[in-house]
Amino acid sequence: MILDGLKGVLCDLDGTLIDSECVHEKGHNTFFEEKGIIPFPQHIPGVALETIFRKYGEETGDEANASKLMEEYLQFISDFLQDNIENIHFFDDALIFLESIREMANCIVTTSYSSWFKLYDKHLKLSRFFKHQITKDDVFPFVKPHPKPYVLAAAKLGLNPAECLAIEDSCVGIQSAINAGCTVVVIQRTVTSSLNNVVDCKNVFLVKSLDDIVE
Repeated sequence: MILDGLKGVLCDLDGTLIDSECVHEKGHNTFFEEKGIIPFPQHIPGVALETIFRKYGEETGDEANASKLMEEYLQFISDFLQDNIENIHFFDDALIFLESIREMANCIVTTSYSSWFKLYDKHLKLSRFFKHQITKDDVFPFVKPHPKPYVLAAAKLGLNPAECLAIEDSCVGIQSAINAGCTVVVIQRTVTSSLNNVVDCKNVFLVKSLDDIVE
């Protein structure tokens, strides 16, 4: 079993445990369509908004406008999430898996803002499974793929990253966990089905379901 010998579980959230990426992508597209900005920056799961908007500013040659646009975007997406929170659910394999690790040291490690995490927690009661979480606000500007999110999460549990299993679905998240020194499971979801070529490092495992971790 992948968990053998490991003491902690560090879980990404969006796209890994909950199906929120589709809602984020719909909100992303709606924002830019309403602004009349076509083509607009691509929504990339796991990538920090600052990275997306900085690149957009560089491509358009108007970084000041990109910064202002990001402020408007954050408010829009926060409202969009609130209005569409009922459309966000646990993936089918998540609840059984979370029950199986409830007694282990565990922590959510997400690039979502703490305000977004609170929305998810209120709706899905994440805190029944997790006593700890690391959000973007805890580590900014050192977000994934920087190792700090996973290093800090392990420290919260009183563990070394090498003693922890990290579960991820995005390329930046995988790199963050590898950089921190975790054993990494890559969960292959629909929106991240092209990750096969990233699994060529030691202690990185590709699975199609969270069930595969505990079997």
